[in-house]
Amino acid sequence: MNTIDGVVRTTVPPEPLVSEAVASLLSSSASAWPVSVHTLATKLLQPGLIDKGRSGELITRLLFVLGRDHCLSEQLEIGAAHVPAFDFAKPFKLLSFLSHLFTRPCYDQLAT
Repeated sequence: MNTIDGVVRTTVPPEPLVSEAVASLLSSSASAWPVSVHTLATKLLQPGLIDKGRSGELITRLLFVLGRDHCLSEQLEIGAAHVPAFDFAKPFKLLSFLSHLFTRPCYDQLAT
């Protein structure tokens, strides 16, 4: 995190095209995330195809990804027309990210 302007820089996974496509699809409708999480829980985690971790590492990671996707989707809605170029790999402000992870009262306590 840049302490001067508050910008958090994330690294792009090794499959940037796949990651961008998935982020775009998950952000394309209000039901995409819930349906995906339901599928993950019932068809992949329950039968043991994916290890969820002993301390909830998978859920924590999903929450962070969801927060990032919402944060960047909001930036795309606010911005003017643009040429899509890895929109979900762009930098975002930490406070904006936190505002998508926490309820308003919790966020207000963190931001002060």
